[in-house]
Amino acid sequence: MEESNFDKKGFFFFLKFTALIFVLFFAGKYGPGLTESDFIIATNSESRKIEQVATLIALKQFDETVQTNSASVPKKITLGFVGDIMLDRGMKSSVEKYGNGDYIFAFEKIKDYLNGFDILFGNLEGPISDKGIKSGSIYSFRMEPRSAKSLKEAGFDILSVANNHMGDWGRVAMEDTFQNLRNAGINYSGGGDNKEEAYDVKTILAGDTQIAYLSFSEFGKGYLEATDSFAGIAIISDEKLKSGVEKARAENDIVIVSFHFGEEYKKEPSNYQKIIARKAIDYGADLVVGHHPHVVETIEIYKDKYIAYSLGNFVFDQHFSKETMEGLVLKATIENKKIADVSSDKIIINKYYQPELAADSLE
Repeated sequence: MEESNFDKKGFFFFLKFTALIFVLFFAGKYGPGLTESDFIIATNSESRKIEQVATLIALKQFDETVQTNSASVPKKITLGFVGDIMLDRGMKSSVEKYGNGDYIFAFEKIKDYLNGFDILFGNLEGPISDKGIKSGSIYSFRMEPRSAKSLKEAGFDILSVANNHMGDWGRVAMEDTFQNLRNAGINYSGGGDNKEEAYDVKTILAGDTQIAYLSFSEFGKGYLEATDSFAGIAIISDEKLKSGVEKARAENDIVIVSFHFGEEYKKEPSNYQKIIARKAIDYGADLVVGHHPHVVETIEIYKDKYIAYSLGNFVFDQHFSKETMEGLVLKATIENKKIADVSSDKIIINKYYQPELAADSLE
């Protein structure tokens, strides 16, 4: 009797063991990520432990399936663009009086929103330095070196330095600006320690998508333009625009071109703006953004590509008109390495010169 009972138990164990081997075979040897150490055989609780192993296999297969399905859904990449940023003059006074000297005060109302972008771009309207000699103009700007850290904390990844105020305190301050931005971990385009760097394509990788930035200024030719041996900015020319965009197009997935151009306080782009911006698209740019007029200008669709001629002010103290205390944040969504959508949010600049989202942008 004892021998017969032993044979029966052994027979049923054999059947369960064979069933498990069958499951394991079709699961892929010992199952995804399993080894022989996961393969438990015991004499007193065979059924329970076989079920445990089978459950483990099923769970690991399910997890692998979820990961595979998640990977098959492309991640959306969001790019943000703002207009002119100037942290001197009235903004500096506001920071000292109300922000305890910390320049993150300038972005206090909007930094959470800004940090939601994968890459955030803006125009830095003047040098960040405590060096140099003032050019003599009452409109000469120079921002405190510690403001670079606050720009990074606010979410900025790359800034255009190609504008007419970058030389307000001379080349020494300009060179110091580039170093201060590097120290803060912020990329910059449209300027550099020499001509090669100033006109170079700046690329940022977001996921597996390479995004190229080029920046040019309409203003500063002859006194601000970078040379082979002197720091400076990139000046608009058809030759430099064409070669820069074509190089960026050949090496990157998305090409962004920024222009500091146009006429101050004009709500419509000039003919020159239209010609040069459309050329950038013709040469291969995916999106064009502009600044300098200090007011918002038209957003145009040209050959299915967007041109935002002026995003207006972002941080500025021009409180003499409603239009100069407003601006836009342009938003571009990338899917499958293409720009899939472009939209904008309106910002207003409050009495402390802080940008904040307009009420209709919060709805």
